[in-house]
Amino acid sequence: ERRRSVVKPFLSLLLICLFLILLPFITTSVYALLGQREIKSARISAEHSDLTKARKQIDRSNTFFDIALKTGRALSYEAKIVGMKNAYDKIENKIEAGKTLSQGALYLLDGVDLLSMTYSGQSRDVKSDFSKASNSFKSAVGLIQKLKAEGNLSEEYSRELDNIEPFIDLFSSSSDILPEVLGFDSEKKYLVLLQDNTELRPGGGHIGSIAVLKVKNGRVTEFNVSPVSQIDDKLTTNIDPPFALKRYLPLDSLTLEDSNFDPDFINNAITSSNIYSLATKNLPAGRQVKVDGVIGGDSIFIKNLI
Repeated sequence: ERRRSVVKPFLSLLLICLFLILLPFITTSVYALLGQREIKSARISAEHSDLTKARKQIDRSNTFFDIALKTGRALSYEAKIVGMKNAYDKIENKIEAGKTLSQGALYLLDGVDLLSMTYSGQSRDVKSDFSKASNSFKSAVGLIQKLKAEGNLSEEYSRELDNIEPFIDLFSSSSDILPEVLGFDSEKKYLVLLQDNTELRPGGGHIGSIAVLKVKNGRVTEFNVSPVSQIDDKLTTNIDPPFALKRYLPLDSLTLEDSNFDPDFINNAITSSNIYSLATKNLPAGRQVKVDGVIGGDSIFIKNLI
């Protein structure tokens, strides 16, 4: 009994020391796993359009990864002592990658939330919120590209992010001109050329219909579609057509229907907008209608848009 009374405290002390040695590994592993679980849960919530829940889960994920990195400092010292520093470095890289992914997701959700406020009319300063959303998307793209470059993005997440990255990249790279294009300073009017790509033209396809798109503060305020013949019937000015159209159709005067007879869309846009202005100058309003830009689209464009 005397020996047992001596050994028992020694074993207790040994178990306590062993627990303290293993504690950094246990806490680091547990919090890293919790962070990963919250990211997966946030992805599911986002797929079900529950962005509020997804935001809370990403916040928790970020917190868990932070704690894992802090508890990992003690584990780093222990790994260095036993000669397993390289093994710990790999674990730390995975945790940092998880934290970077959660930060990128936060930026992405922030941008989506700000855009939602902008388009739903809840924003008090539309232009400012749009700019903040753009900056959030830029930050998200930067972090995602960093993860890809380092090879720390799993194939599962990489596939899903590849689906939305072109939109985010386009949005963030054109953020300097988008406020003007989307009418944050003043309402913008665009001529939309609806082209039939099964009836080829150098500019993409036969223009069967046109639409007038009006945008104000990033929201569509008007979208009216009409047959192109309705505009061409109002055209009273004679416009010399391209040589090929004059010779083979033949055409005496160029109309909006055939205004995209150039492989360069910029030239087509200038021609189409000028013809539209000339055709609408005799409207009852008595003033020439000018557009701020021209958009060309065919069935493939509309399919991808949907």
